[in-house]
Amino acid sequence: MQSNTAVPENLDVLDSLVRSRHRHSVLLGYRSYAHRVLSDRLVETPEKVAEFLDSMERGSRDVFRRDMEEIAEAKRRNEGDSGDVEPWDVPYYTTLLRGRRRRAR
Repeated sequence: MQSNTAVPENLDVLDSLVRSRHRHSVLLGYRSYAHRVLSDRLVETPEKVAEFLDSMERGSRDVFRRDMEEIAEAKRRNEGDSGDVEPWDVPYYTTLLRGRRRRAR
């Protein structure tokens, strides 16, 4: 079975690419590569991206909590007391719950 990990030789190439992107961006008058890439986009700066992501996280926290509680309950009904919801449980129980909702309509 083939590994999904990066080829170690490519790590040096990637490091070089990151350094070159940063160096060229600074030469063009930007603070970083991220600042250069975002300068002509709606968000304009990495700081605005961080603010947006923080606001999305705050706004979705309660919905996420409710969804995870619903998935945990479905798992308990299906498997008994089988412990925490694992990452691989989420797609399965999301699909299961979605199907139940559709049938209930």
